[in-house]
Amino acid sequence: MRHPGEAVLALGGSATAPGAFGFVAAPTATGFSPLTGLTAGGTLVDFTGTGLSTTTGVTFGGVPAAFAVLSDTRVAAVAPSHAVGAVTIALTTTGGSATVPGVFLHLL
Repeated sequence: MRHPGEAVLALGGSATAPGAFGFVAAPTATGFSPLTGLTAGGTLVDFTGTGLSTTTGVTFGGVPAAFAVLSDTRVAAVAPSHAVGAVTIALTTTGGSATVPGVFLHLL
């Protein structure tokens, strides 16, 4: 972590940082509920984990989903439409990405 007033030297000059820089840890995803939804989409899915407050995206089988950050340990998303079958879910934050354990099953 940098401290206020530290200088940065680079080719062609230098600069002084007016504030500190922070580090965002990678997220962990520990689970989700429910485990199934309809192929038409629209199922509200609740995710648990850590480091989720900076979530920037949720995908079901690579398809982006609408989502809301509820806290550092919870995110809710609306499952998008998808063909029948199982898909993996990924949560992306400013600290990195995490694949949620298990699969979400799209049913008729």
